[in-house]
Amino acid sequence: MNSDNWLNLARNQEVQSRIQTDSLLPLYGSVIKQFAKWNPLSWDNAVVGLHIVYAWMPTIPDFDRPTKLSIEQQSVVQLLNKARAAILTEVEIDEVKEKLVNNSVVGTSKFLHLLAPDKYAIWDGRVARVWFEPESISRSRYECSRTYLEYVKCLKNLLTDNQILEQISILRKLSSNLETVTELRILELVLFHAKK
Repeated sequence: MNSDNWLNLARNQEVQSRIQTDSLLPLYGSVIKQFAKWNPLSWDNAVVGLHIVYAWMPTIPDFDRPTKLSIEQQSVVQLLNKARAAILTEVEIDEVKEKLVNNSVVGTSKFLHLLAPDKYAIWDGRVARVWFEPESISRSRYECSRTYLEYVKCLKNLLTDNQILEQISILRKLSSNLETVTELRILELVLFHAKK
């Protein structure tokens, strides 16, 4: 994905229409505000947050043991609180993914985004198909923490392009629900709505 490709998608009237009529956007701001209130995050907040994340997913959270070990809970909570200040490493994302989020990079990306929307973008199969087009993409390729981190880094690089920043300003005017959404979220929304 490069600047020109993203700009072409962002200027597409069908994509703009889908963003404008996205039924989740009015709810999104409330979820972001709730995650912001959980600072610092506790294990109980993380579990409630996980249920919010999984409301956007086709599965439900599944812990492999009835109760996670206290040391694992502390480790995950520490990483999630760290994620607010800095981008986690691949190993750290894998730990959160394995110990909290059903071993899902998609779920982890959504959780991290809600926790720190200015640092993490949402990543899923639909976005990945547009991101990697025209290549085909296997689930194993987009369910990889390294791929997710490369995606986030690339999006942040796109935000250094003045044309992209101008287009983001134009897209914000599509809906009052986009006024306070981060630039990363708008980049991702274009990718998400590029294909039906």
